[in-house]
Amino acid sequence: YKNAVRIMEEAIELRPNVAQFYAMYGSLLDELKQYDKAIAALGTAVETFPKDEQLNFILGSIYDKVGKKQQTIEKMKFVLTINPEHVQALNYLAYTYAEMEIELEQAKQMAEKALSIKPDDGYIKDTLGWVLYKKGKFAEAVKVLEAAHQSQSGESIIAEHLGDAYYAFDLVDKALKMYQKAAQL
Repeated sequence: YKNAVRIMEEAIELRPNVAQFYAMYGSLLDELKQYDKAIAALGTAVETFPKDEQLNFILGSIYDKVGKKQQTIEKMKFVLTINPEHVQALNYLAYTYAEMEIELEQAKQMAEKALSIKPDDGYIKDTLGWVLYKKGKFAEAVKVLEAAHQSQSGESIIAEHLGDAYYAFDLVDKALKMYQKAAQL
């Protein structure tokens, strides 16, 4: 990664007008957990390319990693003003709202919209199930989270969410099995 970062820095210096170079650079810095450096570079990039969906999305996701939820929300909303069908932004914002337990009806609508665009995506199913769980609709949450788990059975967070839904729906034995699976993963 460090060599790739150096190469991208050189590429940006030689051709600063290529938005994709900044996106790759920001993603590499993200992998290295150099979040402050990534935020600075992507902040500069979005000034140069203000309507680039990918740059704004990556910057929003990195804001989330440093605990800047409001900036994350603002960036995801901005991406959706550029492209209202940006699946990753719809899913990210819906999940963020669910985690914060705010705007749950809007989160549900966004997750459903994302799922209508990518109906087989287990991560989007997880988001919708998690929103339903947060809304207290445990029977619906179980159904959706089971589908998410079926398509992404190796994902610990989905197993954990399904365990939470089982537990809330008083399916304690199933919850325990899911929690054990989540811990193994």
